[in-house]
Amino acid sequence: MTPPSGRPDSSFSLSAEDRSRLRADIDADAFESLLALLPPQARPLLLRLAASEPDLLAIWDAAPALRDSDRGPSEADGKYHGPHLQMHVVPRLEDVTLSDPVLQKLLRGVFRENRRKDDPKAK
Repeated sequence: MTPPSGRPDSSFSLSAEDRSRLRADIDADAFESLLALLPPQARPLLLRLAASEPDLLAIWDAAPALRDSDRGPSEADGKYHGPHLQMHVVPRLEDVTLSDPVLQKLLRGVFRENRRKDDPKAK
């Protein structure tokens, strides 16, 4: 299943370290296939969102869509240093929306089926 916009990057693969950091409810092979279809610059943020122990400041730094006024002041290095927010929503991989419907379907497919909390059979 390849999106109309491109071909998988056959040189991309998750390292053993990347795989070990993934949440237990994520199928590493399916996630790797999805990431291979995405531009290289999009992969680090999704990897951070899929981590079992996410680095929230790294996620915040990797999310260019966040406005500077919401992020607090930036230093000369362009990184986030001083929040002026008292709290913010912690982004999750489940919250990501991809503009390509094929990629969005692949993203939904990275979550293991037994993760559904609302399924009475899974309890």
